[in-house]
Amino acid sequence: MLLVLAIGGLGPDGFGAGISAALAAAGLALLAGFALRQRRAAAPLLEPSMFRSRALSGGNLLQALFVGAMFGFQYLVTLYLQEVLGLDSLETGLAYLAASAVIGATSLGLAGPLIVRLGERRVLLAGLGAGILAFGWLARVPDAGAFAVDALPAMLVLGVSAGLVLPAATALAMTGASDADSGVRSGVTGTAQQIGGALGLAAMAALAAAATGDEGAAGAARRAALTDGYRLGFVAGAVLVALAAAVALTLPRDRRPDGQL
Repeated sequence: MLLVLAIGGLGPDGFGAGISAALAAAGLALLAGFALRQRRAAAPLLEPSMFRSRALSGGNLLQALFVGAMFGFQYLVTLYLQEVLGLDSLETGLAYLAASAVIGATSLGLAGPLIVRLGERRVLLAGLGAGILAFGWLARVPDAGAFAVDALPAMLVLGVSAGLVLPAATALAMTGASDADSGVRSGVTGTAQQIGGALGLAAMAALAAAATGDEGAAGAARRAALTDGYRLGFVAGAVLVALAAAVALTLPRDRRPDGQL
């Protein structure tokens, strides 16, 4: 929470750099204290040796980065649809239906067979590549755009991306789980998603707000100023997904059922 406040405080209406730095330092100190306590505890809540697994650590770091980008996407796209394209609340909600359907169809009908056939790493890279392309599309949205051309294609592609990445990353993080630690691993995965989502949203929103504030101060039209901010936020989302792809590249190569890499 302190880290989220620190990032959000960097915006034009935030606390300022000094207080944000203090909040960040306090948050990092608390995390370090928790890690130290877990190393010394006789019965730790989180067994430190568990994080030596590249599948667990890599899968959760990857999820934190990706979910952070997706939380920011939902926030910024909603603002773009309403503040720039002029959609009302009902129209904005309906605009998400197609993307939601794609996420469900991909995760339930496509991700599982692909993971079995190709392995988690290949599915992750495919899904993350699609995510980078979608954020790249959003990073060029115009201030006089059309939903069907400028937002919908990226939303559908991100639906495919999320439908592939999240099941594959979860399966990867649970690799090797035993009856004794499966609950803890599942909890770590959920926590990674929530922390990553909060930090990613805070970072993307702060960047968008800062860019919008700069343009507004220079006298730019409101829609153009808002769009400039949203574009910068989408660029940040692309960076987060690219970092997730870099993590995926460090994971061990999958072996197909025939034993080939």
